Amino acid sequence: MRGASSESFTLTANEDADSDDETVSVSFGTLPAGVVSVGTPRQATVRLLDNDGIVPKPLAVRALTSRSTGQTSGQASWKAPSNALAAKVYSYRYRLDGGTIQTTTSTSASFSSLQPGSRYSVDVWAVGPSGAGKSTTTTFITDDSGKAPVLASVGPLDCYVGEYCSFTFPVAEKGTAPITYTVSPPSWATASGRSFSGTAPSSPGTASASLNASNAYGTDSESLTITIKRWTVVGVAPVLPSVSSITCYVGEYCSFTFPAARKGTAPITYAVAVRAVNTGGASDAAWGLATPGRLFAPDGLQAVAGDGWVVLRWSAAGTEGPVLTRYEWRGRPVWGAWSAWEPVAGGAAARGHKIEGLTNGVECVFEVRAANPAGAGVVAQVVAEPAPEESPPL
Repeated sequence: MRGASSESFTLTANEDADSDDETVSVSFGTLPAGVVSVGTPRQATVRLLDNDGIVPKPLAVRALTSRSTGQTSGQASWKAPSNALAAKVYSYRYRLDGGTIQTTTSTSASFSSLQPGSRYSVDVWAVGPSGAGKSTTTTFITDDSGKAPVLASVGPLDCYVGEYCSFTFPVAEKGTAPITYTVSPPSWATASGRSFSGTAPSSPGTASASLNASNAYGTDSESLTITIKRWTVVGVAPVLPSVSSITCYVGEYCSFTFPAARKGTAPITYAVAVRAVNTGGASDAAWGLATPGRLFAPDGLQAVAGDGWVVLRWSAAGTEGPVLTRYEWRGRPVWGAWSAWEPVAGGAAARGHKIEGLTNGVECVFEVRAANPAGAGVVAQVVAEPAPEESPPL
């Protein structure tokens, strides 16, 4: 350059982490005496040209989350913005609760010296050569002051010999932070969570189980006493009173009601055997069942048939317990379907019913039963065939 009035040259600078503030230094050193002469430059102009083109601003960071890491600490994390490469993101700025802005090249930040059970907000920006992008905000709450679990008391448990038995301990009434439960079951049972189950031993006795609850702040336990019992069966067999013989007459209607058992617990079912006897011998027994608390069938149901009609006659139905309030009837041709049950006029005092509009020569089946609001009793059945005749029965 000596003696020249101008000179041009190229400087190459290495880009550092902050690509928009490169520094170029130009030094002429010390010009010794006797060297300075006319034409020596007294100043230099340096021009820096950026040939990278236009760099966009960063977009907002992605997936920003925050969480408590204790009573006095927290943490935030995020992902780079979607245009991080084009925006040449080289750092991130963040601040806690509107406080001092901090800078990091990481995608997370930790906070300490916080207050227990308090809410905090975190703002985060991505930074590139064109400046900072749009901020994104998240919040978290620090853990509350810790409390040890407190278990509720449990009463004794009865199990029965040789039978399945199970129990579930209630959850802790108090306690913060995650609580871990551990059950110690009796030897014949297995544990699962806060429960145990198994088949009780074959002999009476006692056993015990316990629940332990613990968290970061303490432990509590509760015991359960188990009594293994036998089932107690309290029952008395029925005892029937003695009955005397009765006399019935050839061709005549005959009935008899056995008295109820004088003793006996649980529902009692009565079985009655009836057989016909004549000079030629006795028939096989016919068995019928009756249960106390039900209405018995009307006694002596008979049918008298006429021209297109049938008259049914019966005696009062027996009862043991329930009150009889009405009688009901239904009918059908021998090979046909039943009609619906219909009430008989006269209520509990009714002793007969006339059915009209029948077809002569068609044999029909009729049933009559006693009933009350709670239900109906046993049916009595008779068969009749309407046929023309001179006059209806009296």
